[in-house]
Amino acid sequence: MIQDIPPMDRLLRPAVSVLIGSGAAAAEQDIGACLEEIFPEKHWRLILHEARTSHEIFSTVRNERIDLAFLSLRGIEYSPLRQAVVGPASALGMIRIVRSAWNVPIIAIDDSFVEPDRGEEALRWGADCVLRWPFEVRQIKDRLEAMTSVFYSHSPLDAAGLPEHVKNQLLNWDGLGAVAFESFKKYGRVVIGIERDEAVPGGAKLSAITCNPFGGWPDPKILQMVLAYDPECEILIRFTDAGGRTRAERLRTGPRGNIPKKAHKIGMLCDYLRYVKVERVMAPVG
Repeated sequence: MIQDIPPMDRLLRPAVSVLIGSGAAAAEQDIGACLEEIFPEKHWRLILHEARTSHEIFSTVRNERIDLAFLSLRGIEYSPLRQAVVGPASALGMIRIVRSAWNVPIIAIDDSFVEPDRGEEALRWGADCVLRWPFEVRQIKDRLEAMTSVFYSHSPLDAAGLPEHVKNQLLNWDGLGAVAFESFKKYGRVVIGIERDEAVPGGAKLSAITCNPFGGWPDPKILQMVLAYDPECEILIRFTDAGGRTRAERLRTGPRGNIPKKAHKIGMLCDYLRYVKVERVMAPVG
C-alpha cells in the first residue's frame, strides 16, 4: 500500500517548541488550546512537551531545543523520583536553574491565594512573566511573539537606547551568528564586541573578546553569561548604548531565526565570512 507523502509546506513553517510543566491535565489543555490560537497550524509547527516533575523538566530542556516554557508554581512535583536524581526542592529553584543554565523564556503560572507576593518573587528569580490562570496566556500574545521571533533577550532591549550600528547588526542576525560561531570555533567562548565604524555610516567594527590571562572576566555578570551560554544557539554581545553605558546581552535564537551553527554553515557556503573582519581582543583587566 502506497502512503501519501506529507506536504512540504508544513516542514517549511517555523517550529516553536514549548514545554508545559504542570501537574494538572486541565491546565495543560488550557495552555495548549491558547497556544494553538496564538501559533495557528497554517503558519507554525507547534510542538508541545509535557512534564509533571522536576526530573522530567530537566530531561526535556537538556535533550530538546525548547523555545518557551510554562511552569506551574504549585502543580509540578519537585521531589525527585529517585534519590540519585538531583533536582530543585521548589518552583523558584526550578525557575532559576532553567533560566540561568538554558536561558529559556519562562511564563510562571501561580493561582495561589495564600501567597499574593509570590509572583513578584518569581520575577526576581528569573521568570519573564507571571500569570494567575492559564487562560491569561491570550493576554500576552505580543510578548510571546517577541519571545519567539528571530532572537530573544531576557533583558528587553530598548530600541530607543540602541545605536544605529548595533540595530543594523541585530537585523543581520544570520551574519552576526555566523561571526559569533566562527569566533567560538577559533578562540572558544567569546563575547562579540560591536563598535561604531566612523568610516561607514551605520557600520560597525566587530571584535571577539576572549578571557584575559590575568583574571579571566573581571565583570561577574559577563563571567556568568560566558560560562552559561550555548554557542550553538546563543550569542553574547557587548556594546555602548546611546546613553554611554557599556552593556552586555545574552541573545537566544528564536524559531524564526537560524541558530549560529546553521548561520555559520550558510556563511561558509556563500563566502560571507571571507569578507568580514573580526579582531580578537582580550577582556579588560580589572
